[in-house]
Amino acid sequence: MSRGNPALYQSTSNYRLYWRTYVSNMLSNQGSQKLMYQDLQQREAIRERRYKWEILEIETNDILDRALIKAKANKDLGAIDAPTYHIIEDKISSLKKLKFTQDYESWKDKDMLEWMKYKVAAEVGGDDEIAAFQQFEKLKLDQKGENGYRLWRDQIEKDPQAQKFIPYL
Repeated sequence: MSRGNPALYQSTSNYRLYWRTYVSNMLSNQGSQKLMYQDLQQREAIRERRYKWEILEIETNDILDRALIKAKANKDLGAIDAPTYHIIEDKISSLKKLKFTQDYESWKDKDMLEWMKYKVAAEVGGDDEIAAFQQFEKLKLDQKGENGYRLWRDQIEKDPQAQKFIPYL
């Protein structure tokens, strides 16, 4: 009476022995305590990460920045997937731009607003936006003259109220 391949039988019996030993260790008092300890460590690590995100969120003043931090935390903790996070990030970005425009329009300096829009688009965009900004500068240079345009641009860049809207100038 042959059992078939002796190497397969040997490996199967070793696997069964290993599995019985593993299960008996996990079901013993020491094994269950070890599992509980590992589970508690994992929970504490997740709780610590969650706490750090919550503190960062509480310390942030702007509501849109808070929403972005909350979305990052949810992505990091596995509550949302990456595509959903990027959709939320895009929406928050567009809301920030809208908020900037609404805040700035209350200031009511249309020339400066137009210059700022072209400048931001040129810095963020590609070749088309840079060409549009250069065209805008050329048009304003023709309208105001070289010295008038230089003074007007310097006024925008040094104006404290403009710094509120464009902090990177």
